[in-house]
Amino acid sequence: MHHGHHGGRMMGYGQQVIGHHHHNNMSVMSAPQMNSGFSVPNCGVGMQYNRWARPNFNYATMPGYCNVDYTGGWNPNVHDMMLKNKINQVFMQYDMNRNGQLEGPEFYGAYRDLCLMMGMAPPQSQQEVWQVAMQTDLNGDGMISPMEMFILFKKLQGINSGMMMQPGMMSMAW
Repeated sequence: MHHGHHGGRMMGYGQQVIGHHHHNNMSVMSAPQMNSGFSVPNCGVGMQYNRWARPNFNYATMPGYCNVDYTGGWNPNVHDMMLKNKINQVFMQYDMNRNGQLEGPEFYGAYRDLCLMMGMAPPQSQQEVWQVAMQTDLNGDGMISPMEMFILFKKLQGINSGMMMQPGMMSMAW
């Protein structure tokens, strides 16, 4: 009788602990899980440049995504050059009329690819980028040049290091 009672109590206790633990586990798990899914593709550092990232937006699987190492943040010697090369690549691909400028739809595709190539989450709608793009359209022609793209990318993604473009530097050789 005593033995049976003891067994019953153990089981009840066990169930309670499992039930309780399970509940706890779920609430604890769901928060960091979202977080880790969020930052892992960036090795934790690109996060600061990840303006367009959203929880559960798995951009690392999108075509063109490159894993870029931002350990120590944005390194102008490395990342500025990388950004210029990638900008040249997306211009070759998207500048359909070869005028060295990107208009709205061309620009969005190019910017999206550029973000992925730089290991960052791409924007998910043209509106959100174009509004900011038009503030950066330095000569007001409604189009984006490679240099404007460079400035825009850094501005949009929140990269403050490296070449801060002064209006006077616009003539800088690309």
